[in-house]
Amino acid sequence: MGVDNESADTIITNLQAQIENVKKERASKDMIFGALWCMGCIIVTAVTYQAACGGGTYVIAWGAILFGAIQFIKGLANK
Repeated sequence: MGVDNESADTIITNLQAQIENVKKERASKDMIFGALWCMGCIIVTAVTYQAACGGGTYVIAWGAILFGAIQFIKGLANK
């Protein structure tokens, strides 16, 4: 019962290729979303700082910037 060795090797090779493709897609998404989070929150920080230049308060979105950077690096490492 079951499949012969040649068919099993073909199935395993195809599955490994599919797994690698999914990992690369996920890594790309992590890099894109990480960069968007990081850059978006740097922009928020810069805009609120500029608005508060004459006095007032501003937002330093360091948590979101850090989150984006970590997500980007994770994606880069997995690529």
